[in-house]
Amino acid sequence: MSRVLSICAVLNVVQSIDLHFLYWNDMSPERLEVLKAHQAEVFAKSTVGHDHHMHGILFHQMRHVYYSPERDGPFIDGGGYRGDFVNDVITTYGRVDYRRYEKQYIPKLKPEDQNYSWRADRCPPDETPAVSLYSFEPTARAYEHLRERARIFGWANEQFSLVRAALADKSGKLDMYSSQDILDSKASLDSKIGNGRTAHQEKGVSLDTFIKKSLPAKKAFLARLSINGYEMKALQGAKKSLASRTLRYTLWEYSPMWAQAGYNLKDAIDLHWEAGYLCNAMLAEPVVITESLFPEDLSKLPNRFYVFCGYAHDNGLRLILKPSGKEDYYAHTARPYAFQEQR
Repeated sequence: MSRVLSICAVLNVVQSIDLHFLYWNDMSPERLEVLKAHQAEVFAKSTVGHDHHMHGILFHQMRHVYYSPERDGPFIDGGGYRGDFVNDVITTYGRVDYRRYEKQYIPKLKPEDQNYSWRADRCPPDETPAVSLYSFEPTARAYEHLRERARIFGWANEQFSLVRAALADKSGKLDMYSSQDILDSKASLDSKIGNGRTAHQEKGVSLDTFIKKSLPAKKAFLARLSINGYEMKALQGAKKSLASRTLRYTLWEYSPMWAQAGYNLKDAIDLHWEAGYLCNAMLAEPVVITESLFPEDLSKLPNRFYVFCGYAHDNGLRLILKPSGKEDYYAHTARPYAFQEQR
């Protein structure tokens, strides 16, 4: 019996490693040509990156997948800057207005009037946080701006944490190139991008270290990276989390700053594919750009766009990027079991 169990254990490990290759690479040539033709159509009508897909599709569709911080883990924002991403996440998934109402308004009512307030709702919001989010910001000016915005907007009513550090490929001290006296939109950890700016040391941490050592559940729902050409370094610091699938999704910006820093899009896509993650360019329509569908001519794509990646057989990936047209890139990879059951 023990021998049978050990064989089954080995088979399960092999399946978790190789399943995505078997099911993606056996796609018929005819099907591949259909998808490439559709991809070319999308490229032709995508003159700029479509950030609205991040909000219109991802945020809305993720509601079908994200349930709670306890079950799914937190969002991670790499490069908080002005806090726009944080505000979008908390507005979409949080209950800040309800909590503010409860804390600031209800106590001022007469006891007899409180029975007719929101507290008397038959379905009041849960007392536990509806969303958890960690925002990383290494520059002093942006960090202070985020802290003030968090106070004004009441982000602390949800599980929000601001971290004075940069996401990188490893933990330790890093040279940060930025203007100290302004909110610097071009601040970077790469000297070639931050050329002409003052170098000063800031704390760096890898996603692998943060997820393993700082998160109670040791997993994260999504890591978003918009860090001025340093996204590839941060992704390199997430290899273990991707391999173990303790980081469910990544959302990162590709821009001309990648070439300035000496990185290329193919390496980032391959890094995800080694862990079995499919990556999607968020263009006029989301399209897969992994493996056999990686574009041969990058000049046909906008020079700046977001990329969204998830494990190939995570059913949530198909729910989030639900196809609106005739081509379903994910039907080929859909499996009859949930993402959590594969771990």
